[in-house]
Amino acid sequence: MTGPALKERISRAKLTARELQMIELLMGDMGSTVFLSGQQMASYCGVSATSMTRLVHKLGYEKFGEFKTEFELLYREMITPFDMFESAMEQTTESELIEESVKNDYINLSSMENSIDEALLHIVAEKIEKARKIYIIGMYSSETVVRALGHYLWRLGKDYHEITGLGLFNKFEYSDIQHGDVLIAISTQRIVKEVLACVELAKRTGITTVAFTDNCTNPLASAADYTLLAPVRGVALDCTHVATIALVNILCNIIAAEIPDVVEANLQHESNKCTNKELFVL
Repeated sequence: MTGPALKERISRAKLTARELQMIELLMGDMGSTVFLSGQQMASYCGVSATSMTRLVHKLGYEKFGEFKTEFELLYREMITPFDMFESAMEQTTESELIEESVKNDYINLSSMENSIDEALLHIVAEKIEKARKIYIIGMYSSETVVRALGHYLWRLGKDYHEITGLGLFNKFEYSDIQHGDVLIAISTQRIVKEVLACVELAKRTGITTVAFTDNCTNPLASAADYTLLAPVRGVALDCTHVATIALVNILCNIIAAEIPDVVEANLQHESNKCTNKELFVL
């Protein structure tokens, strides 16, 4: 069975208006609903568990697990870079790509801004500011965010260590993890197993864990002590981290505002080094 089989089942089944609304709700935000249990899906749709079971049976599945497997497969097929690119090429002309890309990132930014929990941001900022060392981990497209966050932590004068690429878990496992450290784990959409494993190890070790991800129901968000959200919905090539990097900027600005004297001294020191070594044209 493949993901599209679920769409075919939906089109063939004689569903009531309420059941069609349930399907619309579940498929309208698959990035969140794909990680839910049957009971949680029912609650998300505002119906009873019995109604959810009835829908699954009307679609031709004997068990909820069979429906969930095809639902997950459909989600995976929607978010692979190949499928994103193919969909964009089918639906968007070359001249529209600029407008669509900008509009898409604006929507992601707006959604991130609207979901900000200011109190949570200040808690995370304090944890990072007081940390002995900050570990930042991410793979594939998330490595862009790792590097951006690392740059700003350097500006803030914090001791940090970036860990990226395959074998990430082993690199983290054999690093110098100590009490008082903070782990910042970055992964979105399908969630990389190694990144999740690092968070689980960090929690067993007793260090604070922070997730940068795209929804609050995925395994990474559930595992971390604190979760900061930014959507990464892309247009053509892959997911986009414009909103995630904007969230990094916000967080680091909050930290900087808490330690202005330290930041000013660090920036002045770096400025003097650059001037003495004549690094720039102007």
